[in-house]
Order: sequence, then structure tokens, then C-alpha cells
Amino acid sequence: MPELKLGAVWCRVSGHDQRELSLPLQEERSRRALEERGFVVPREFVFQVDWTSTNLMSCPEFQELRRLVAHGAIGAVGTLDRDRLQAHGLQRLLFLAECKERKVEVVVTQGAPFLDGPEGQLVELALSLAKELQVGRAQQGARDGLRRRAEQLRLPPTMGKPYGMKWEGNKLVPDERYDNAREIWRMGLEGRTLRAIAAEMTRRGIPTRYGRRVWNASAIRAILRNRTYSGVVEALKTEAVAPGTRRSARSYGKTTCVERPGERRILLHGLVTAPIVSEEEYERMQARLADNQRFAARNTKLRSYLLKGLVRCAHCGRAYIGVTRNGRSHYRCGGRSGLPWGAEKC
Repeated sequence: MPELKLGAVWCRVSGHDQRELSLPLQEERSRRALEERGFVVPREFVFQVDWTSTNLMSCPEFQELRRLVAHGAIGAVGTLDRDRLQAHGLQRLLFLAECKERKVEVVVTQGAPFLDGPEGQLVELALSLAKELQVGRAQQGARDGLRRRAEQLRLPPTMGKPYGMKWEGNKLVPDERYDNAREIWRMGLEGRTLRAIAAEMTRRGIPTRYGRRVWNASAIRAILRNRTYSGVVEALKTEAVAPGTRRSARSYGKTTCVERPGERRILLHGLVTAPIVSEEEYERMQARLADNQRFAARNTKLRSYLLKGLVRCAHCGRAYIGVTRNGRSHYRCGGRSGLPWGAEKC
């Protein structure tokens, strides 16, 4: 009885302009091409992914495909087009080299096949690098377009509206919640805490921005930190960056949003018809919010304890750490908390 020849199918979409190349259609055409060559494709050897990044090495399904190749579990990989395996130049060359080493045929259903030999590898590398440059230029073009909108048209890239305001044409005007926003700022400038303001808004039965009944301190802080209420709209206030750690193996790219420094933002004047506070009042509120964060009981990273690490416990020898409780700072032995399970506490 002849040995069964197994193959795998790689299907991928990487942008909204490719959705017409549906994953089931790619599977059907690639499976047919492999079966014509005598390969059988088990259901578990079909990989369908929606992956926009050119960093395929971060894709779990692609790593599983590489594992099948490395273990000699398959004899062929079928894909609709060569750009379905588009990756960083060296990544694609590495995958093709792995397939060649294990004698795994890469079957391209439409378009030109992958080139073989040293000259073919150079061409493949050049094509991959050209694709990377093309993607990079498209991304940079999108960023430049947002900046031009802010710098030349003097309009924010996204027409987001703060609580209590709405867009009419290119102007922010008060809406039905404008008085609520004014009341929040009034209580904030009086010195009330974020929690106290949230509790008062909840007690009055005023719905939140999203129609919820209960307010929280984060929603109040977002309003008091928004510079739009002082009459100045900040454009390009945030940017996307790659996270330091990823919670999911399926996440990739720049999935974390951070605030840009003030000097990198573009300030747009004249868009707010009825500011709630002056620029001086806004700056005073930001200073107060920063102090609240710095002296918060749970926040020890933003405060300086001059003797931290210099004084040691006479009982166990561990270093003393600085802590703040109820607005008062003091030192205590580091062996009191935060120890591994089973460790003896001081």
C-alpha cells in the first residue's frame, strides 16, 4: 500500500482590500492544487489567519506550519499566491530554506512560483524588501496625512467630541450635557476629590457619557484632564507603540497607546465656541491632579524616599522601604510584605 502523502494549506488575508480573497476560497483552490499532485490535506493541517503584520514569526499558526515542516509531517504547502507568505525578507527566505531542507514543496496556486537556487533567493529577498518598503511608505503616508490635516487644515485628525460638546461644522459647540461638564469643573476647581465628584454626579442621577448610571473617578479624571475645555484642542495627543509585554500570543504590532510629550502635540485654537475654564484654571487643575497621583497612598514609584535601601532592619537585616499611608510617609522593613509564598515575614 503506497504511503499517504500529506500536505498543508496556508490561507491569509492581510488587509481590508483583500477580503474578497476569502479564506474559504483560498483553501478550496490550494487544496485542489495539492490533491492534483496526489497530496491529502487533513482538516487540522489547514491554517486560515487574518494577519496584517509582515512579522509572520509572531503568528502562532505560522509557527505551527513551521513545526509540521521541521518534523517532516507534510510533503507540501499549498497557498493561493506568493504574497500570502509575505513576511520580513529574511523570514520568508528562512521558511523557504526550511521547506527545501525537508524536501517540502511550496505550491503556489496563482501567479509566479517561488524561485529556486542562489539567484532565486536573491530575487526573493529583493521582492520581500520591496514589499516591506511599500508597507512602510503606506503607513508613513497615513501618519503624514493626519499631521497635514492638523498643521494645514487646523483640524483634529479624528473629530472626537468631549463630554458636553458636539461638532457643528468645524466648531465645537455646547450640547445638552454642557451644564453637567461645567458642574464637574466647578466642583473640581473647588478642590473636591475625584471620588467625591463621581459620587455627587451619581447621587444627582446624571448619566455618564455612555449612559451609565454610576460615575467613577476615572471618568471624572478624563474630563478634568481634557484641554479642550480650556478652548484648546490637542491634536496627535497619543501614538501607538509596541507593548513591553503581550498578554496574548495572538497580539502583534503596536497595540499600546501612550501619550505624546506636550511639545510633540499640535495645539488647535479657535475651534471651541464656549470654553468652560481658562488656560490658567486648566493648568492649575493639572498640577493638582499630578500631586494627587504623586502622593496617592498606593503610588510609591513617583515619590523619593531618601533613606530607601540605606537603612536595614536590626531583626532580619532586610532593607527598609518607604511607604505612605493616610497621607503620611514612613519607613518599614521590606520583609513585612511582598515576599514569595512560604517566606518568613519579619
